[in-house]
Amino acid sequence: MTIVLNLFCKAFIAILDILLLDFYLKNIYHNIYQDKAQNMCYLLYTFVFIGLTLSTNIKINIIIYALTFIILTLLFHKWKVSTINFIKQISIFIIINWFIFCITTLFISWIFDTRVAINYTDFSTSHFIFVHCISKFLSYTLFSFKLKGINNLRKFKNLYILVFTYFSLTFILNNNVLFFIPTIARTYIFTVMISIIALICFDRMQTKYEKDKHLQESIIQNLEKEKEFNQQREQQQKEIRKINHNLNNILIILQSHLEKEEYEEAKNYIEQNLKTHVEAYQALTHTGIAAIDGALNAHIQSIKEKGIQYDEDISKILHLGSIVPGDLALIISLALDNAKEACENIDGEKHISLKLQSKQTHVILYIENSIPEGSHPTFHKTSKKDKIAHGFGVSSIKEMAERYHGEAKYEVKHDQVILRVVLQK
Repeated sequence: MTIVLNLFCKAFIAILDILLLDFYLKNIYHNIYQDKAQNMCYLLYTFVFIGLTLSTNIKINIIIYALTFIILTLLFHKWKVSTINFIKQISIFIIINWFIFCITTLFISWIFDTRVAINYTDFSTSHFIFVHCISKFLSYTLFSFKLKGINNLRKFKNLYILVFTYFSLTFILNNNVLFFIPTIARTYIFTVMISIIALICFDRMQTKYEKDKHLQESIIQNLEKEKEFNQQREQQQKEIRKINHNLNNILIILQSHLEKEEYEEAKNYIEQNLKTHVEAYQALTHTGIAAIDGALNAHIQSIKEKGIQYDEDISKILHLGSIVPGDLALIISLALDNAKEACENIDGEKHISLKLQSKQTHVILYIENSIPEGSHPTFHKTSKKDKIAHGFGVSSIKEMAERYHGEAKYEVKHDQVILRVVLQK
């Protein structure tokens, strides 16, 4: 039984080491890792896991780590990564990881008044796992903030709650002296429970704050888009008014070209003086509602810059009833953000289609976008760096739909995703 428990403990520690290394490489060399390295690294991790689990002393562990880093250096060199740059990044990883581990070991040994043990020993199972959990947690936290910034704050909080819980349970279960005085034991356990509950409540409040903040930022962005749209539309209207003012002269010139049978010159004159301005004005106007048109124009420009085909079908008369235009604009904006993200993972042709219908009692929005063929996306996950924003985007669309006694549903069909949002007027 002891041998099995020891193997389990070493396997757990090996998994922590592998996950930390994988997290680091995935964020330093994101594109290469996703395209080329993932499967090969997983194969290498399997051998590392077996080696570390069956290892009997620290020398074998060091040899396994050294071979792993040499193989990774050769692989990434093959994938056109600068060897010097890779060695530099791996050196940073090793130095930070081992420095934090040594400091944690000394600190925990001092707190619990135990012998300092760098290597795994059979008689210190819970203590050694605890030291590794703390050190890997601190390393992950440091790498997380260094590589991904504040967007990873929620993961940090969740891990902190887990580590704090584990620390408390380890202390309670391995400190028999604590229970010699029941009053102290009950007080300590009660304090621990209150602390854990407080941490969870703080996490919920922080999440709500982040969500509200993200929504406020989205609303401000939409207002800026609406302002920019109004300025563009005003400029186009000035051009149209200018044309109307000169319409009599324009018609005289056109008549002159036609009388002389100069049809090509007449056509060019129309394009120069009428068609360009009219088409520009029509391109700006989708619904006639500034908030929605502003959001659409900003996204359409971004969509075309990314090489994504776009088409739309919008009711000629869009009656919103009690629906606030800014809310519908925000839903469209959040949905198009997610659609663009999905299309970015496709190498071939990709498209986004938008359909906005005004029914007697409801407004219905359809957004259809391409996804990698055969994929099965989950709408609480994302590939983009700002995972918090994505998760809040999906949930915000559903919440805003429910606010108008409607619904928002995603449907996956082969190589496309269809979002259907129904809002009651």
